[in-house]
Amino acid sequence: MFDKDRDEVIKRAKDVTIVSAGINPESNRCVLELRKKHKNVVCSLGIYPKEALEFEKKGYEIPVDYAEYEIDRELEWIEAQIKEKNAIAIGEIGLDFVNLKDKPELAKKDEELFIRQLRLAKKYKLPVIVHTRKAEERVLEILENESMKKVVLHAFGGKKSLLQKIKENGWTCSIPPLLLRSSHFQMIVKELPITQLLTETDSPYLGLERGERNEPKNVKETVKKIAEIKGINEDEAEMIIYNNFIKLTS
Repeated sequence: MFDKDRDEVIKRAKDVTIVSAGINPESNRCVLELRKKHKNVVCSLGIYPKEALEFEKKGYEIPVDYAEYEIDRELEWIEAQIKEKNAIAIGEIGLDFVNLKDKPELAKKDEELFIRQLRLAKKYKLPVIVHTRKAEERVLEILENESMKKVVLHAFGGKKSLLQKIKENGWTCSIPPLLLRSSHFQMIVKELPITQLLTETDSPYLGLERGERNEPKNVKETVKKIAEIKGINEDEAEMIIYNNFIKLTS
């Protein structure tokens, strides 16, 4: 969806720090190249739950298949990139139970991979960018069991009662431009302190308008809405949110 104008999209977001997140071997290398090419792009490297990739396959422009034997090799490669200071976070990683209701063996494999990556992040004191869909309670349980500190829950879809656990652990939720038309994300912004919020796109989805391709420049609108909900100045909101990012990645 961005192959034809990716450079232009990034230029339109020249005042935004873009965290481009890998999800498998192919995309990890792609985001690493973007980091080398653009000053406002940093990268996060990780291995997404495999069944979720199959579920979302049509939305990606890169191959999403990878063999089991590649996982060990890929984690070694990610660790090498971390040592070279090429990645600021581990992610996107997590759990997705949409298609795993009757597949406990696959769910267990995804959990094992998730935990391995959490421990890699802890080893190097890096934040994790976490995907969770229909698995919110289990994800939060694992994060607590692993004593994770630097956590970004991206586009969190869990119920309101789970936000208390997020708040108590000092974890962060990243909010997409969908905030402008989503009561769920507006609820998250109201419930969490602004010191526990970041912005995101989840490009090409979760944009300002239904069916419209989402771009990094749109996070400016998210900041405006967060400022409105919190009753503070837009510049103040932007400064706080950016400082949240700096604290997580330093």
